[in-house]
Amino acid sequence: AVLISNLKGAPQFNGTVASVVGFRNDRVEVQLEADGAQKTLALKPENLSETGRKEDTGEFQTREEPPAE
Repeated sequence: AVLISNLKGAPQFNGTVASVVGFRNDRVEVQLEADGAQKTLALKPENLSETGRKEDTGEFQTREEPPAE
């Protein structure tokens, strides 16, 4: 999961957690839920940061911890 930030053209999505679903040219495609609907946005990589969240379980993992085996 990634955190969206510093958007100027669509600031309503800043602070939203999204899932990366693909890549297009110099953009990262992310999917998020807004207003009860799924939306896909193509954003610059600099507008995204890792959340440390494991998307499949909803658990959080810090970078310092080794992956669970």
